[in-house]
Amino acid sequence: MSARAALTVLALTLGTGQAHAVTAQDYLERFNDDQRFAYMNGALDAMTYSLATAGQGAKAECLIDLFFRTPATQDEIAATFAAHPELPAVAILQVLGDRHCN
Repeated sequence: MSARAALTVLALTLGTGQAHAVTAQDYLERFNDDQRFAYMNGALDAMTYSLATAGQGAKAECLIDLFFRTPATQDEIAATFAAHPELPAVAILQVLGDRHCN
C-alpha cells in the first residue's frame, strides 16, 4: 500500500466519530420544531416504505393514518418519549405503530 493510500485510510478511520441513534430525549430537548417535523417524516417514511415493499401495505396505510391523521397520537408520542428518554426515538415509534396497527 502506498503512503498516500495508508494516510487516506488512517484519516478516514480517525476522522469518523461514533454514530448513535437519536434518543427520545434528543428529540424532545435538542430538536426545534422543524427538526422534529423532518425527523418524524423521515422515520415514518422509512417505516412505511419498508412495510409496503414487504407486502404489508395495509399496515403502512394504518401507520400513515395513525401518525399523520390522528391528533391524539402526537400526545401519546410526546408522553412516551418523556417516559423513556433513553430509548431510541424510532424504536418507540415502531412499538407504538405495532400496538395500534397489528
